[in-house]
Amino acid sequence: MSVLFRIALRNILEHKSKSFIIGAIIALGVVIIVVGNSLMDSAEAGIERSFIANYTGQVMVTGIAKGTISLFGVQSPGTREETPVIPEFDALREKFAQDPQVRGFSPLVTGFSSLSVESDSADSADTSDDSAMGKFTLLFGIEAEGYHKLFDNMKLVSGRYLRNGEEGILITRKRADSLKKSYKRDFVVGTKILLNGFGVNGMKIRELPIVGIFDWKQENGGTDFISYVDVQTLRALNGMTVGSGDEVKLAPSQTALLAATDTDSLFGGDMVDTGVKPGAAITERSIGTLLGDKAANAASRPAIDTGAWHYILLRLKPGVSVPRYIASLNLWFAREGIQARAGDWQAAAGPYGQAIDVVRVVFDVAILIVAIVAIIIMMNTLIISVIERTSEIGTMRALGAQKSFVWRMFLTETLTLTIVFGLVGMVLAGTVVGILNVIGIKASSSFLEILFGGKVLRPVIQAGSLIWTLVMVTVVGFLAHLYPVAVAMRIPPVRAIQTE
Repeated sequence: MSVLFRIALRNILEHKSKSFIIGAIIALGVVIIVVGNSLMDSAEAGIERSFIANYTGQVMVTGIAKGTISLFGVQSPGTREETPVIPEFDALREKFAQDPQVRGFSPLVTGFSSLSVESDSADSADTSDDSAMGKFTLLFGIEAEGYHKLFDNMKLVSGRYLRNGEEGILITRKRADSLKKSYKRDFVVGTKILLNGFGVNGMKIRELPIVGIFDWKQENGGTDFISYVDVQTLRALNGMTVGSGDEVKLAPSQTALLAATDTDSLFGGDMVDTGVKPGAAITERSIGTLLGDKAANAASRPAIDTGAWHYILLRLKPGVSVPRYIASLNLWFAREGIQARAGDWQAAAGPYGQAIDVVRVVFDVAILIVAIVAIIIMMNTLIISVIERTSEIGTMRALGAQKSFVWRMFLTETLTLTIVFGLVGMVLAGTVVGILNVIGIKASSSFLEILFGGKVLRPVIQAGSLIWTLVMVTVVGFLAHLYPVAVAMRIPPVRAIQTE
């Protein structure tokens, strides 16, 4: 082996230009792979930390639906599917409260709504696209005290947190500023806001006071549209009911038509009341108010299901394997006959969790293309080297060198180049990543804020990435030398000796 290494080293030094070309390609490839992987790994770790600590926890428990469930509802292509209610919630609450692997948990209800005020009308409201986005919100209905213990994700600007059983809403400072721009009025603690909930059960309206205004401790542009309300209000907006809450009593005059036997009784008399006095002008707001009851205590409305929850979010104790816990939990659901399912933080984050996977796939495809190009360039360079060394190869074969010896010689030469310049590339990549870590890469858009898990990305290199990169470039070098060696093996020793 030492003889092969000395021959390989001599050949590398003898053909400096070609060796440098191959080495530069290897080093550049290593820099691209290591720096790229450090960016991907750091972004993935950042978005994971951001969502687990602030919104999703490590495990999400939901009911079962046909589509994919996340905290943003059910993603069912082509249909609108209602987010299922967790069955046997009390049994699950008891299980998680007694589970030694669970650090904490909190139930949650989500829904979508637009925000407005009583005076909202076509004449007074800003209808620009930015304003419309300011009015749209994802509502988190929470069990206030337990939720804030599990997720310490807010910095109060004014007001306070919700209390259990209290009706109210928490909005971000950006949301308050956006609403101020839309309605030309201040939105402060105590301001009444109309929530226009919409979903598969139609539109419903509730009026709530602003209890608190906050900033996120870890800002993430993708979650600026989240607001928090008391869970009973969101259940009402979602139509999560169990039946009629009040007995409806009708006067005899109102039920008389039920006993009618002829059409004259049904359709006789005046069809239009001409004694109505003109009132206020019909506006979009007044029509919207007719479509849902605004008052929380409106008469004859269905009773709200006080035990209905869409999700249970769990944080596990340090050292607990999340995939293993999720697998065991799903097995327990199946064994107990509970129609529930557990998923990880990426399932809970929905499209935001999938963003990093999409970027990773794109990066992997780019790396594959780089590897193929590197193999082709290295292969062509090695073939030229083989042609130039035809006489040398023939002489070695004539002196008794076996084909296996020639093959090992080229393999040793290629692997020596690969390892040496691979290490050089790692040093260069480490320098680049170190500089980027000190400077930080600022997110220039909301998408990058989501991808980075914050406003600034500081990449670091994982040891596993270095090992994987070294293995990959070794494989590339091995593949690149196969065809040139096959060309060398086909050269007859006699003809090779005669070649100048």
